[in-house]
Amino acid sequence: MMEMGECEICNRYRHAKHKGEQLEILAELNDVPRHKIIGILLENGENVKLPIRTRGRKRNTDFTEKEYQKALLNRLDELDGQISDRENEFKDICTVLFGTRFD
Repeated sequence: MMEMGECEICNRYRHAKHKGEQLEILAELNDVPRHKIIGILLENGENVKLPIRTRGRKRNTDFTEKEYQKALLNRLDELDGQISDRENEFKDICTVLFGTRFD
């Protein structure tokens, strides 16, 4: 069960200096995954911006909306590649352990 109500979550996020870090803090304080906090914020009309890594540094300011969306899509592509690699490794291990192919 969450410790804070939606209004308090939104208020703390809105007034946070470092919004990306605040997402993590709110998730930990309420013992919920970060995506649950993001969902609450979006449902209550908050403009949520995830920190974006650019050249090894996190950044969530100075992006135009189009640049921000492109950066998020690029990150999704990176994650998709990592997931595919891990999924293949998982299937290989299962095949060795259980003698069954996972296609």
